[in-house]
Amino acid sequence: MTTRYDVRPNAVVKSQGSNTYEALTDDELRNFLAAVLMYQQKVVPELRRMANLGR
Repeated sequence: MTTRYDVRPNAVVKSQGSNTYEALTDDELRNFLAAVLMYQQKVVPELRRMANLGR
């Protein structure tokens, strides 16, 4: 099953296999935030490194 997340101004919602969206639970929201922060820590430095290669 595929889970899609939609980040909205006032909430993060998910859709699992249908066109209906539901709010994340508190635990899901904490896990989502942790995943986003880890992604940012790994990807942003790499993007900066790649941008500097073009100079």
